[in-house]
Amino acid sequence: MDTVLIDIGNSRTKWRAVDVRNGFTSDDPQGAVAHGDTAELGQAWRALPIKTVWIANVAHAQALASVRDALEEGQRGVEIAVLVARTEQAGVTNCYSEPERLGADRWAALIGAHALYPEQNVVIASLGTATTIDVLCADGRFTGGVILPGIRLMRNALARNTAGLPLARGHYAPLARNTDDAIASGIVHAQAGAIERVFGQAGLLARDPQVTPPSATRAICLLTGGDAPAIQPHLPFFALLADNLVLRGLLEVAREGSPAKVQP
Repeated sequence: MDTVLIDIGNSRTKWRAVDVRNGFTSDDPQGAVAHGDTAELGQAWRALPIKTVWIANVAHAQALASVRDALEEGQRGVEIAVLVARTEQAGVTNCYSEPERLGADRWAALIGAHALYPEQNVVIASLGTATTIDVLCADGRFTGGVILPGIRLMRNALARNTAGLPLARGHYAPLARNTDDAIASGIVHAQAGAIERVFGQAGLLARDPQVTPPSATRAICLLTGGDAPAIQPHLPFFALLADNLVLRGLLEVAREGSPAKVQP
């Protein structure tokens, strides 16, 4: 376990120690902490024989600095690399107009999805603080995506910016009969509806079976992020829960070696 993969999200930091040659195993040390508890990571990492660290960071600079401090407390002489989206990496082509402006978490998740499901169209819906929905073609092209507020942001925005709506704790109903349930249900409809629309568009990407492998003529949908289980039952098609897509993508980047690294 010579490598630690770290996903610094908007609200917490997830990590996993791996042997890059062997990939993920059930015995890998791993964990997650809120940003305010990052100091605990130093103790967790102190006993590990770490040589290299790969980080995907979408939080503020202080969150990254806190993780670096924890690394320096627990280890000495570790090589640290922070992922920045590129035009092409690990079999994925970035079609963003400015590739480097794509979030590192989205880029890593695309790479992870391509490694898990090569030669298939994949829609990746990440449901966390924000919801991102990205389309990856069977040939490895990331053709674009959408970003919308996540479940909690939607709920908080309604409570903060309207005079008569509460911070709802309601339950989903197709057509709700009280305000709290109406808010909760509207948020679910918005999240699931956005995923359904993008998923439908992704299915149009490959229509010619003479050109495209049959397995790629339909898209598969991967749901990741803390709120993924809340939305999965409300989609009109089967969607897979795919935990740790960002860490899986970092593993593939680490396997490529030092030429792909970007130093902080």
